[in-house]
Amino acid sequence: SGVEVVVTDSNGGVHLETTDSNGFFRHVVPAGATTVDVVDATLPVGALLGPGSGDPDVVVVPDGGRAVDD
Repeated sequence: SGVEVVVTDSNGGVHLETTDSNGFFRHVVPAGATTVDVVDATLPVGALLGPGSGDPDVVVVPDGGRAVDD
């Protein structure tokens, strides 16, 4: 919890989110390519991103849909 994540939406809007007590966050963005970037300096000491995790990572949000980035 408390990890900051920068979300850049397909229109170039930049949004700062903070993870909840379970390590999740949610942000509504327009359809298209969205970049999700963990602010490494806010990770707890000794914490690492999971295997296969990209940082930053690009997810494609479908029109009227949702996307998840693990």
